[in-house]
Amino acid sequence: MTLPIALRAVWVVTANNTRIGADVVRRVIPIRLSSDLERPEQRSEFAHPHLREWVLQERHRLVSAALTILRCYCAAGRPQRALTPLAMGSYPEWEALVRQACVWAGLADPLLGQYSLGDEDHDEAAGLVAGLDEACEGAWLTAAEILRRALQAPGKYPTLVAVLAELGGKAGVDSRALGVRLRRLRGRVVGGQRIANRTGHGGVASWRVEPASTEVSE
Repeated sequence: MTLPIALRAVWVVTANNTRIGADVVRRVIPIRLSSDLERPEQRSEFAHPHLREWVLQERHRLVSAALTILRCYCAAGRPQRALTPLAMGSYPEWEALVRQACVWAGLADPLLGQYSLGDEDHDEAAGLVAGLDEACEGAWLTAAEILRRALQAPGKYPTLVAVLAELGGKAGVDSRALGVRLRRLRGRVVGGQRIANRTGHGGVASWRVEPASTEVSE
């Protein structure tokens, strides 16, 4: 029997040029650090030079200030502003309280940073759908066969060639890497179409583009 467990932890991650998948965007509140300095790592004039120590020392005051915002917002009747619906659709309680309280207090909307994440999976799926639609012509092709068509007749399949070049970069893309990408994006609807697959002899998958209304093959 599976028992529900309350998740009360918050994960904080720092990274450079991070790629956020479509299924994670709605779970992320990005904070982008930018500077107009040529060498920002050499900056020294900070309000709190030892930030970690200062935060630990002032934690009680910072927590009190955050809770005061929420308490005042609730005391005001929790007025709801018409905010732009973003990717947090499955967290309505958080949006209705924390997000609304921040905006009510005159702070920036904490979810506006999600616009910067975009949807790279959608862009990649759109390219693969266009490339496969051009190359497969309704037939089922394995990843190796798709690559072979692009290699043997690049002038006939320019869209596919461009998509594969973008996916592989300078190193190129092999059949295994292409298969992994196709499987990850299988079923993603783009322009009324989606990538479908079926398994043939020896468990080798073949691919093609089908209308979104068609049942996804296994």
